[in-house]
Amino acid sequence: MPLYPPASAGRPQYAPLRRPFAPPASSIPSYLPQGNYQPVYPGSEYLSQTAEQPRAEFSYPNYGREFAKPPGIGTYPMSAAPANTYAYPYAQADSMYGYVPRAPRAPKYYMPPRPGDWSLPSYKQSDQYYSGPSSLRAMNAPRYQPVDYRNQAAEYRPRAVSAPYNAFLENFKQKLTYAKKMDIEELRGHMLELAKDQFGSRHLQQRIQENVPEEKEIIYKELKPYVSELMIDAFGNYVIQMLIQYGLPKQRDELIAAIIKNAKHLAFDMCGCRCMQKALSVGNREQSVVIVKELKDNVAECVENQHANHVLQKCIECLNGEEIGFLLEYARENVMKMSCHIYGCRIMQKVVEKLEVPETEVIIGEIIKQVAELSQNQYGNYVVQHVLQYGKPQHKEKVILHLKDQLLYLSRQKFSSNVIEKCFQFVDEKLRDQLLLVMLGREGDPNPPLYDMMRDKFANYVVQKAVEVTGPPLKETLIGRVLAIPDRNNYTQHVFNAVTKLSSSPVPRGRVYTPYTLSLIHICRCRRIERCRSRWSPYH
Repeated sequence: MPLYPPASAGRPQYAPLRRPFAPPASSIPSYLPQGNYQPVYPGSEYLSQTAEQPRAEFSYPNYGREFAKPPGIGTYPMSAAPANTYAYPYAQADSMYGYVPRAPRAPKYYMPPRPGDWSLPSYKQSDQYYSGPSSLRAMNAPRYQPVDYRNQAAEYRPRAVSAPYNAFLENFKQKLTYAKKMDIEELRGHMLELAKDQFGSRHLQQRIQENVPEEKEIIYKELKPYVSELMIDAFGNYVIQMLIQYGLPKQRDELIAAIIKNAKHLAFDMCGCRCMQKALSVGNREQSVVIVKELKDNVAECVENQHANHVLQKCIECLNGEEIGFLLEYARENVMKMSCHIYGCRIMQKVVEKLEVPETEVIIGEIIKQVAELSQNQYGNYVVQHVLQYGKPQHKEKVILHLKDQLLYLSRQKFSSNVIEKCFQFVDEKLRDQLLLVMLGREGDPNPPLYDMMRDKFANYVVQKAVEVTGPPLKETLIGRVLAIPDRNNYTQHVFNAVTKLSSSPVPRGRVYTPYTLSLIHICRCRRIERCRSRWSPYH
């Protein structure tokens, strides 16, 4: 028996009622014919349900992206209509021989949006099923049923979720608009609410900075039981930082003791790591050493964490080599791993700045051995730049010796070109002249490395930096070779502009035009002439 009738089929037939029964009017949707009809559910577990029994939950699987109605599975021929059930005329009947079951009404949280609602896609009242994006419809989730919101109670309509109303905070914000300062007695009993609010937190920070001991005591006394909670709060952590910095000595010691107790948890939290950094910079050396020891067993995790790595950087700044020996030892054993990591490279830069520590010499030596590879790395190039900026003269000389032979290749790479720029910027004149001689090439060379660098999209910045920092002996030679380049492009124009900015250069003032810029000027002039002709034409 075919499931779908031919195109010439007439009106679909309906199964007769098995027994007289009139379901309540409230259970029949308004868009269906009002009569003694009841949906037929597919599946054996639904066939035994009578009209008087409560409707069982049923949902069609997500067969496709945009199904306006469920597929034809589960339909029953007219002769096979189950007993003790009733059929209703489907709005878009698939067949004159069978019936398409109707899914039950969806729960309240699956209700469609109101017309014009900004939070969800538009919904048409005439659609039988929700046909919005499939991303909003989970597998086997109930589909939207058309709902008339004019007859729907207000509490069932979807609305945006808003923050709970706090009468004290609203009154506090209103008073701040008229009076900048409130009496501390008005704030008693509400310190925790203020510390967790954006404007309240800012007000408490200003109170603490005013250095009034009585007010500090009142604020700290109320916040003391919630210190651990406030340290990881988006606004409360700033109040704790102010108490650590400007609070009374006893309050500072108690707060640092709470930080030591939860050091491992706070170091990996976005807000808690800030409180730890403040404790390391404000607390005494004994307290800082205890904080560092709490992180000794988690060095590898801290190095690769986006929040904990800032705590390690502050440890390197505030403590000497003996107190952070375990961290320097880990860095020496994992130079390449840390230098090529997005967060580990920051710690390596801080280690390079710690030149007075003997362990730093060993670490810098390991960096110099792999300087060419690190220079081409996305994060390792920053470590090499730090060695050139903060390293000792012997460190810089070794770096230049390793990079000099690959000057042209490294200058044309995205990351290593920044390292070559720092080579010209931070080395002495003797080492800079060695790099310039490599750029200029041999005398009489028609295509020296300088010309290839000027035409490259990355290396042209190296030439600009060389023109900027080169001393008088080789400056005239360099500028002369720059202006003598036979063919020019957009990148060489950047170098010419850098040359013209130098007041002491022998280049005449004015713009140096390239064939590309001249062609653009010609096109613009032609368009301008054509526009003027059309404007003054007697036929216009």
